[in-house]
Amino acid sequence: TNYKMKDTCRNMKAFYTGNPNYIISSNDPGFSDVNKHIRQVYWGMQSAWDYVNDVHGISGPDDNYAPVHVRFSQLVNCNANASATEVTFYYNYDAPCGEALTGLDICGHEYSHNILYNLVGLNYVNEGVPIHEGMSDIVGSLVENANFQGSGVWTLGENSLPPYFPNLRSLLNPKTGYFKVADTYNGQ
Repeated sequence: TNYKMKDTCRNMKAFYTGNPNYIISSNDPGFSDVNKHIRQVYWGMQSAWDYVNDVHGISGPDDNYAPVHVRFSQLVNCNANASATEVTFYYNYDAPCGEALTGLDICGHEYSHNILYNLVGLNYVNEGVPIHEGMSDIVGSLVENANFQGSGVWTLGENSLPPYFPNLRSLLNPKTGYFKVADTYNGQ
């Protein structure tokens, strides 16, 4: 039997760059022969979908079960990004950022971009960039805190970076973190 990373309830599928019709598959229902980061991201994206649906009543990126395409691609640096139609996780096992940006908060953050594009219609340009990033940081933290209740973690990426980078961004202290987008409007 061949098991596929395809979730018909959430309208979600996972694939490698270059072939969106070739869904990641395994002979094991637990996908133990698939890279652990890919398994982690897929679970994280399902958890993000569930949180947004269960807590906020939004079913899919457009609130009408639009498809969620989770794409995996090798790149020199670790990164993740989203568009209106897919979320891409880049991985490089030799990168200085560690193996991959696959934390639950990162998954919630990227899924939130899908919602902002589809449901809200907010484009990722000009002032839309810090709004996208700020809202997605909040949702990412909420997804993580909903799945690990009582954790009270208000940083993003703390589980995806090596120890010398404590986090990507902090909701508690926006002026800290490895990768800041904006912490004040028009500077200080």
